[in-house]
Amino acid sequence: MSDRFLIFDRLCPMHLITDRKGYVIHVGPTLRKLRPDLDWIGANSTEIFSVIRPRLRTTIEQLLAGNCVRMQFAFKGEPRTKFKAFAVPFEDGLIADLSFGIEAAAAVQQYGLNAGDFSYTDLTTELLYLQEAKTLMMEELFKSNRRLYGDKIAAEAEATTDALTGLKNRRAMNAELARMIEERTDFALIYLDLDHFKSVNDTLGHNVGDAALRHAAETLQQETRRKDIAARIGGDEFIVLMREPESAQAAESLAARIGEALTRPVTVEGQVLNLSTSIGVSLSANHARPSIKRMLEEADAALYRSKNAGRARVTLASST
Repeated sequence: MSDRFLIFDRLCPMHLITDRKGYVIHVGPTLRKLRPDLDWIGANSTEIFSVIRPRLRTTIEQLLAGNCVRMQFAFKGEPRTKFKAFAVPFEDGLIADLSFGIEAAAAVQQYGLNAGDFSYTDLTTELLYLQEAKTLMMEELFKSNRRLYGDKIAAEAEATTDALTGLKNRRAMNAELARMIEERTDFALIYLDLDHFKSVNDTLGHNVGDAALRHAAETLQQETRRKDIAARIGGDEFIVLMREPESAQAAESLAARIGEALTRPVTVEGQVLNLSTSIGVSLSANHARPSIKRMLEEADAALYRSKNAGRARVTLASST
């Protein structure tokens, strides 16, 4: 390669130099990248490119008739990339500085080009920097959105979860109740209260009491089905929402199974506890239009009948 062309390679790496008849004398390094298998030097430029504009000047000699020419042409072979160019006479031929124009983004991606393939003043360089900045910005936005979504999910979970036991809290339980009532899903509301729990806290301490509550929560999760909801609504009070019980006896049977499981001696914090629970059960099937308030009141009244009858038992709310 002649040293006289080095300056063109640096200033406009997408240039093309031809003689008067259109045969290629020199081609810039970036343009050469677009057709790496083509033997450029000595090739007829009219067999490589088709002139789109100016329409009346299709040969090099016609182009040389003017001092300078704005051109638009495209590769004849696939991919048929289009170019804009500014051509001027050079020695006994022509030199044209090419650019991708508005198709720069697609061409850069298609040919795997980077900022180093263009002159510093080429607007494509600015486009590449903008694309890189946009990519970085989109990545940061994606990460930020993912963090915000994770924070939202965590906040929602925290707002609906009992911190001590990991069960649903009263707020979540009320939402589930409202949903089942709205969807007209049959359910049983099983209301539990640990018997004499205050004495556990008073005599053994709150650490033991908290461990006992966690044990009760684990028992509820073990004894209930996947579609049932277990919640701690405060203190030593728990609720199980049994979805679509087959019958009142099925709900009573689940409540009895929970009560029996909780009566088994358990060691917590080095202390052997003998827990028991009084349980009241209300059934949505007993009402044409059940309400949260009424279901809770009925289950609570049934629970206190269990306590008044000697505790450690299950009582069904009366059907109305």
